[in-house]
Amino acid sequence: MTHKWILDVLTDLKEFAQDNDLPVLAGQLEDTTVIALAEMTSTSQPSLRPQREYVNGKLVRPLFTNLGGRAGSC
Repeated sequence: MTHKWILDVLTDLKEFAQDNDLPVLAGQLEDTTVIALAEMTSTSQPSLRPQREYVNGKLVRPLFTNLGGRAGSC
């Protein structure tokens, strides 16, 4: 895992959010950490790559269909 540093950054950001009464942001950062770990450990699995949804040529949101059917948002 050559990008472990990003996990440390995400952890620091999540702790900052928790300490500063930003619970939604802390939750999003937790989800982001899970996604980062999944991509770092299984980059060969195409299902872990986000599928993007475009409307009129504009990115609406990336969809992570393999993570319990939950859709990510931008």
